This record gives sequence, structure tokens and C-alpha cells, in this order.
Amino acid sequence: MPQLNASAVVSNGAESGFPRFTELQLYQALLESLASEHSARMVAMRNASDNAMQLIDDLTLVYNKARQA
Repeated sequence: MPQLNASAVVSNGAESGFPRFTELQLYQALLESLASEHSARMVAMRNASDNAMQLIDDLTLVYNKARQA
């Protein structure tokens, strides 16, 4: 039966696992970046919608006052 060397097993495991670990870390960073961009776009669109509704309300008030004057 061949004798196993613990340092060789750990070394081989690290060598084969490190590229995969690095790949997964980069993939996670990419996903987090995309999620952050999506969140920022959602907040920007919500703010734009809220501002548009406020502008509509303000202009409706001005129009109604001008119509009644």
C-alpha cells in the first residue's frame, strides 16, 4: 500500500483549490457589483418618479389657482 504524505495532500489540495477559490471570489465581486448598480438605478428611478409627482401636484395647484382667478 502506498504511503500518503500529509504535506503532499495539503499542497495538492491547495494548488487545485486556489484557482477555483479565486474564480468564485471574482464571480461574487461581479454579482455584488451588478446588484449594487441595480439598487442604485432603482433608487434613482424612485426619486425621479417622486419628483415628477411633486411637480405634477405643484403645476396642478398653479393651474387651478389661475383658472379660479
